Amino acid sequence: MKRIVLVGPGPATRGGIAQFNSHLATALAPRAWVSVICFRRLYPAWTLPGRDEREPSPVRLPVPVEPTLVAWRPGTWRAAARRLEEIRPDAVVLQWWHPAFGPCLRSLARGARRAGATVAFVAHNVEPHERLPAARFLTRGAFATADRVLALSETSAEDARRIAAAPVEVLDLPPFLHFRRSPATRALWRDRIGDGAPIILFFGCVRPYKGLGDAVRAMPTVRRHVPGAILVVAGRFYEPVARYRALAARLGLDGGVRLFPGYVPNDEVGGLLSAADVIVLPYRSASQSGVLPQALAFGRPVVATRVGGIPEALAGRGLLVPPSAPEALAEGLIRALDGGAQPPSVCPDGWDAWRDAILRLP
Repeated sequence: MKRIVLVGPGPATRGGIAQFNSHLATALAPRAWVSVICFRRLYPAWTLPGRDEREPSPVRLPVPVEPTLVAWRPGTWRAAARRLEEIRPDAVVLQWWHPAFGPCLRSLARGARRAGATVAFVAHNVEPHERLPAARFLTRGAFATADRVLALSETSAEDARRIAAAPVEVLDLPPFLHFRRSPATRALWRDRIGDGAPIILFFGCVRPYKGLGDAVRAMPTVRRHVPGAILVVAGRFYEPVARYRALAARLGLDGGVRLFPGYVPNDEVGGLLSAADVIVLPYRSASQSGVLPQALAFGRPVVATRVGGIPEALAGRGLLVPPSAPEALAEGLIRALDGGAQPPSVCPDGWDAWRDAILRLP
């Protein structure tokens, strides 16, 4: 039986990378000995993401979880490397999502090599969404330690091939299975939003590249054709919330845009997705989207922009519009609300494919 160590955010940490790592551990557990060496802290407490890193309803994993790493403390990297020497794994799989974590992950990858393990990086994003000094240098340094790169879209794979000498394999991003359909939490969200209103959901962190402003600007047209339609925004804001409240007010969207700033706990996500009529992804750039597989799993139609790996993931389902084009986005949303968009299909064995790809590592 192979010995596999996963490195990245653990189940007690908020966010899609942590959820991915947890699902990967669960998929591997029946076929391999698995351990998760994860971050005790990802961000300093004075930063916005560092203020509330903890997931209030973490999933329980069937494998050991060792919260060892602090992203900015090299002593914890060395402790994790010593742990790899003790475990002597066959393969170490590291989650890659931002070059700011490059020094830490590069250190762990080198420790894995010293322990005799094959090193694989899972490339969620190869290039950062926002500009970062020395991003290419940090990414190249980490990827130089990889024996294999596993990318979540062909867009990310192309970025990885420009940087990494290692072979690059593309695997779909499966849905997170612990988001359950819940009539109680669906009713909770419907009560918060306003029962009976057609709901367009923007879900996840609000950052400039995700184009939320375009979705808000589309809403006056949407509401002229679909009276009462509401844009619901649920997620942590990395931009001022007041900016979007002011934009909605200028456009006369009284009650037409409902903002729920803050992380949505795992046990509420299923209810929120179930309450939505349409999922909107108005991104201006993207490698892929962690929201899209959840829309697939809950059978919700998607209106998205034609950027990055999103068309690839939709595979001809849903509606695609140009980025940074609110009127085109409005037309797509109107059509979806009128029943003109099929929900995307979801691959039933996506996590099996990930398990098998990792077990094939030499």
